[in-house]
Amino acid sequence: MVFKAIVIAVLGGLLCLDRIVLQGMVSRPVVTGPIVGFCLGDAYTGLIVGAFMELFWINRSPIGAYVPPNDTLATVVITAAAILAGQSIGATSRELIALTFLVCLPAGLLGQKLDVWKTARNELRARLALNEAQTGDAEAVSRRHHQSLLQAYLGDVILIGVVLLPATLFLGWIYPLFPLPFMKTLLVVYFLLPVLGVGIALNTIHVRGVIPVFCGLFLTMNVVLELFRFV
Repeated sequence: MVFKAIVIAVLGGLLCLDRIVLQGMVSRPVVTGPIVGFCLGDAYTGLIVGAFMELFWINRSPIGAYVPPNDTLATVVITAAAILAGQSIGATSRELIALTFLVCLPAGLLGQKLDVWKTARNELRARLALNEAQTGDAEAVSRRHHQSLLQAYLGDVILIGVVLLPATLFLGWIYPLFPLPFMKTLLVVYFLLPVLGVGIALNTIHVRGVIPVFCGLFLTMNVVLELFRFV
């Protein structure tokens, strides 16, 4: 489990880096979740987590100086924790996914704090790079860029690793102790998660156009399929 957590932390750092470098949409939760899930042998759980996460903070856009919660980092942690905990206890159930959301969702807010710190450090490096550019020191300017990328990557890797392993161990320990009534509550929470996400998405239609509608329909169909499977 430790080795898998390290691998996911390294991979998650690369996925989070797409938010500020290539911006090829790989860092979107609906893409990140299945990638992480595939690496752990459960792409379906990754797709479920990514689809839910895609809507939770869809109304939090990086406009102006505002730094939104890091939904990519949260997706990596929730997907990996749910799958790894499921592997340790025998299976990744809907109830376990719901519990993982409740336990690990704050990871996105921790990622937000980390992103704010990165931004402040990058502003300092930008001023130093400007001074170095005025003196004609091109190598120093290039070094500042590389330092910024390394800082962003290592920060995400460390945060994912620090959160993921304890969360996985905690979930694997506490989940089997829950009584049946609490399991039924977690099942209800699982089906309420996409409803909450769709509600948030519908509230942003005037901003995002058809994208929330598409995601909402996708999640609605997924819930219908899950209900049929459950019945």
